Amino acid sequence: MKIRWGSVAFFKRLFLGMLLLAVVVPSVLSVAFGVGCARLRREAETLKTENGTLSGRLEEALSEARGAESAMERADAQLKELLEERAQADAARAREGGIDYQTLYPDLYCDAEQGEEEPENTVFLTFDDGPSERTAEILDILKRYGVKATFFIIGKNADTERGRELLRRIVDEGHTLGIHTYTHVYREIYASVDAYLEDFNRTYELIYEATGTKPTVFRFPGGSINSYNRGTYEEIIAEMLRRGFTFYDWNVDAGDAAPGGGDVYDAVVSGCRRQSRPVVLMHDAAGKKDTVGALERVIETLLEDGYGFGRLTPLIRPVSFSYKS
Repeated sequence: MKIRWGSVAFFKRLFLGMLLLAVVVPSVLSVAFGVGCARLRREAETLKTENGTLSGRLEEALSEARGAESAMERADAQLKELLEERAQADAARAREGGIDYQTLYPDLYCDAEQGEEEPENTVFLTFDDGPSERTAEILDILKRYGVKATFFIIGKNADTERGRELLRRIVDEGHTLGIHTYTHVYREIYASVDAYLEDFNRTYELIYEATGTKPTVFRFPGGSINSYNRGTYEEIIAEMLRRGFTFYDWNVDAGDAAPGGGDVYDAVVSGCRRQSRPVVLMHDAAGKKDTVGALERVIETLLEDGYGFGRLTPLIRPVSFSYKS
């Protein structure tokens, strides 16, 4: 039978349908909600359990880290203690072995770059035993010809106001300022390594205070090997080299320190012509008038011969004596 809109049968069926929905839908939703809540509770319990496990592991890791840090601190303290003991033991061994001088004058070291340069056709003029009243005259001549040289000074000769002025002038005009000890008294300075270091250090400090520069080169009075240091020269040389300083002997002698003097010009020029790398020993001490008088002629002749002039630095390969028994 066909139901028309607005008939009694239509409204009955509509009522029954709505009643069914009102009963069934809430039940279905209630069941679904209950299932969802149960699932969420299970997941929450699982997360809680996992979180507890992770928290425990994190606490264990933090405890291990604190233990490792403490162990590192203990190891560091032990290492420092061992290093201190080693330093004390080394110092004790040095004293027992007779090399306690290595601990003397901790600032008496040279860190200048060293080399083995051997410039060709270059003459190295060196002047020992100054400064004196002759030093200014020599500086004037060198300046006139644009020549650089090396001055190995005696500390006691420079330990005056005028002496310090000359040291500053030597440095300011581009020459090398080296050490030739303080006293130049052979028997005293070569008595032991300690004695040599004490004397050397006095001049080192004097030069530094006067000029603000630290000497890097030096010359032994009488040369590195002489009749006064036969028993000590090996130790003294070894210690000075260990401290980084460079020493220079000579292969041309002007002869201006010999009694009565000599022909300085001929000694220097002929000596330079025989050497491939001349290092000339001259003196600017008081009374060495032959040196000043011959210097201009020496420079002019060597320039005509094609030589140049240089100053000694640690980059220049040293000229040194060899021992002959």
